[in-house]
Amino acid sequence: MQNQDLIYRKQYMQQLQNLKDQNIIKVISGVRRCGKSTLLMMFADELNRNGVQKEQIQFYNFEDLNTLALGDIYQIHAHIKNLLVEDRPNYIFWDWMRFRISKSSKGLSTASISSPTSTST
Repeated sequence: MQNQDLIYRKQYMQQLQNLKDQNIIKVISGVRRCGKSTLLMMFADELNRNGVQKEQIQFYNFEDLNTLALGDIYQIHAHIKNLLVEDRPNYIFWDWMRFRISKSSKGLSTASISSPTSTST
């Protein structure tokens, strides 16, 4: 992405860096068009500059037809698992993923990817 016109959000980037290798899902939320997607792309670029190979970084935008063409969530899950790099941390970015809270459950309905070396961001 690397665009000189972008404002580097030091505080947010530092928070992401501090949580980078913790095996928890990180959620970035905010009002529409506040820079969430840009922050994700900036973080992916930073990971790459710091030695993380491009193959270890997967980015899926759920407003993009290329992502939607992968199929339903089960097919997307299989696609992601197929691209995981073994024996290295993997960084999976899901942009514009909507989570729904059903009235019958008290938690979020989410999908997770199991791999001993993967990290969802």
